[in-house]
Amino acid sequence: MEQELESKNRELANAAMNIVYKNEMLNNLHHELTNLNDSNGNKLSNDQIRKVSKLIDEAHNDDRDWDLFEKSFNEAHENFFKKLKAEYPELVPNDLKLCAYLRLNMSSKEIASLLNISTRGVEIRRYRLRKKLNLPTTKNLTEFLLEV
Repeated sequence: MEQELESKNRELANAAMNIVYKNEMLNNLHHELTNLNDSNGNKLSNDQIRKVSKLIDEAHNDDRDWDLFEKSFNEAHENFFKKLKAEYPELVPNDLKLCAYLRLNMSSKEIASLLNISTRGVEIRRYRLRKKLNLPTTKNLTEFLLEV
């Protein structure tokens, strides 16, 4: 049973890291796009950049990756989200995502890439999550989530 849980956690971590890689590639693509010149050496028009940027943003905001991850996470962690939501009904979907990534012991940088926010944004979300969970500053957030 424990080996199976470890195996599922590894699969989840790999899936999350693939999402991180995809998001980093999309960010790199967006950066390169803004610095791209046409055959005459001129910058691309704002309209051209906007069209491709919209596609990149849509790929960032695609929830299919999260839906698959959530399903697998629930299988591996026995309805973790339901337990958390039952005990803390004020948690919103973004809070639950953060909880899942923290339970997998992911770094702030990895979480930032998954959520498409800055590492400072992750720190702010962690702070707000601690408040919603009424955790004292002496209690480690990740350890708390592992105990749920």
